[in-house]
This record gives sequence, C-alpha cells and structure tokens, in this order.
Amino acid sequence: MIRINLLPRAQRRRRLRLRSGAVLGGAMLLGWAVVIALGHAWIASHRARADELRADAAEAVAATRLLERKRENPALAERQRVLRIRQEALAQLREARGGPTAALTGLVALFAGPDAALRPLEVHAHTLDRWRVDGLARDVGALAGLVARVRREATFDLSYGPEYARTADGSLRFRLDLEVAPHP
Repeated sequence: MIRINLLPRAQRRRRLRLRSGAVLGGAMLLGWAVVIALGHAWIASHRARADELRADAAEAVAATRLLERKRENPALAERQRVLRIRQEALAQLREARGGPTAALTGLVALFAGPDAALRPLEVHAHTLDRWRVDGLARDVGALAGLVARVRREATFDLSYGPEYARTADGSLRFRLDLEVAPHP
C-alpha cells in the first residue's frame, strides 16, 4: 500500500495562514496605534485652546466680581439715594416755580390791618397747597374776623380750624389749616 504523507502540506498551509494572520494583526495594531496617536495629538492641541479659554473665563469672572463689589458699594448707594432725593426736590421746585408767591401775598393780606389784633407766629407749608398758621389774636372777635376774611377771599379755603386756647395774658393762641384755592 502506498502511503501518502499529507502532513507537510497541512503544515505549510497552517504556516501561511499564521503568517497572513500575523500580518493582518500587525497591520491592525499599526492602524490603531496611528488612530490613537492622532487622537492624542488632537486632544493635546484642543487642551491648549481649552486652557486659554479657561484663563479668559477666569479673568472675566474676576472683572465681573470687581464690578459687582463696586455696584454694591454702600457709599455709592447712599450717594445715589441723595442724588435721587435732590433730583425729585428740584423737579418739585421747577413744577411749583412761582406758586407760593401768590399764596404768601394772600397770607400777608389776611394779617394786614391798621390794628395789631392778629399776629402770626409760625407758618408751615406742608405742601405748596396746604399751609398751617399759628398765631395770636387779641380776642375772639379778631379771630372770627380772620375766619370771615378767609372765607370771603378767593386765595384760601379753610381746611381745619380754628383751634384756639387762651394764654396767660388773655389773648388767644390759634391754629388754622389753609388750602390754596384752585384758580378759576
């Protein structure tokens, strides 16, 4: 019988398969190494840019905090409050320019007379339209005459009063609240 030895051919095929597998494995390993190296280089280049952006963001945050501290400065807030009050007062004065002159003239006319039966002590203007007058009257007749003149004249309306009390010398201390009458 003839024996055929097939063993060397099978070994040869196996060796060829191993070589082609090793070549394919090496090529894949080399390919992955290239991909990993490129990825690492890309990440490193972007890391530098990210570090620059982080530094810029930190500077912006520091500048923002500085501005917030300046904005929350209590001295600045107080100055702004005082400025706002002054601006409001200036606006009120501009609005009422010339307003109290007529009222003061009318008030002087109420107390003007040949005898000194009435004497104003204090005049307070709560607003430009509301006035409080404290004064002295010689007697009840003089105070009644003042109230009658207020009601007759078009400059003022009697808002409240008169309140009065007798003083030690027999005269009357009185208080009137007057409102400036609207102009027709």
